Amino acid sequence: MSKMVAAKRIGALAVGTVFLLMGASSVWGEEASVKAADIAEGYAETPSAYRSSVCPPGACTLPAATPSRYRLPAASPSATATAGRQSASPQSGDYSVPVAVTTSGAMYAQDQNVAQDDAQAVARYRKAADYELGVGLVYTTGQTDWNHDASTTLCNGIPCGNPTSELIYEELDTLALEFNGRVSLRRLGSGFSKSFVRGSVGFDADSGDGNFRDDDWNAAQVLTSSTDSVIPGTDLFYLTADVGHEWLTFGEGRGSLALFMGYSYWTEENEAYGAYNRLTGAQAISTAIRVINNKVEWHSFRLGALAELPLSDRLNLTADVAFIPYADMHNEDSHLLRGDLGAVPNIVMDGSGLGFQGEVGLAYDLTQNWAAALDFRYWNLQGDGDITLGVDSTTPAGPFPLNDFDTFRYGISAGFTYSF
Repeated sequence: MSKMVAAKRIGALAVGTVFLLMGASSVWGEEASVKAADIAEGYAETPSAYRSSVCPPGACTLPAATPSRYRLPAASPSATATAGRQSASPQSGDYSVPVAVTTSGAMYAQDQNVAQDDAQAVARYRKAADYELGVGLVYTTGQTDWNHDASTTLCNGIPCGNPTSELIYEELDTLALEFNGRVSLRRLGSGFSKSFVRGSVGFDADSGDGNFRDDDWNAAQVLTSSTDSVIPGTDLFYLTADVGHEWLTFGEGRGSLALFMGYSYWTEENEAYGAYNRLTGAQAISTAIRVINNKVEWHSFRLGALAELPLSDRLNLTADVAFIPYADMHNEDSHLLRGDLGAVPNIVMDGSGLGFQGEVGLAYDLTQNWAAALDFRYWNLQGDGDITLGVDSTTPAGPFPLNDFDTFRYGISAGFTYSF
């Protein structure tokens, strides 16, 4: 891995960490402010409610200088008081125990009402927002594999098998930094009150070692070659852009179902080093030598649904699923030690297919503006097409049928979203 690539990944990871820490600190600060405001609001509203519950209009007068939650009404002599104090006037400040008990009951009823009001406020905790901005980290593992049919030709003087070759780029672990956003279109008019546009972009901040396997067969499907190579890291980039409309709301407006359509771009690039011969058990090529480079690109059309189901006052179950009815694939496979195939990229594939992109998880409203999310994600695109070997050589071979081309990635994501 070059120093420039390493610096890019370290920088991206640092930026993501700063955003997450800023989000966390802002969340706790805003939560404290909201709680303080709620307490102040409840304190301010208590006197009038308390007066109406304890003293019906015209029955008594409460002092206004002290909050009624903490001041008892002017006392009358208690039936349980001593004889000497039974003759005391109300102005003497005699607050008897029975009166205190009666007042406490009213205070308890008032507290119950406040608690119910608070519960209703929490149920409406999330503000309606015109904009949402999010940042998160996505840890996934993935694989790209393909095989083709060149059985109409000879492989080392023997008819080739079907599949002729299968190449698997596997165990591709990546940690991606992802940014996402959403904009409500309700400012465009009443017909767009529940419409929105949204998008996301992500790229690798770090990645682990993967493995590249290359297998070849003859006509009898006898394995004639099988090698493993080391992949020191994966370059990953993706973006999505959707337009959607919320068609259904439920759960006091907190649950919703929206449908959307959009576009997705997904690309991965891998380089492999060395070659271990699995048939002989020998290291055929040193791991210091770069043997292959592969880059796949998918352009996809998406149709999907976005659902939110409230589980509690602030916790929601979320599902974001997209069916890919059409995806265009382009893949360049460069065998760097195959001089007979000509200049790189010396093996090119084009095709189309379909797939699925989805995630399901939990979202928690930390405050009216901040939310935290944890999701499981699965993406898979697969198709077929044509493959040409030695594209720029003097003797290109093909195009041959590309039996299957498959790219998938799955893992977990965690992040914060700010709505305003």
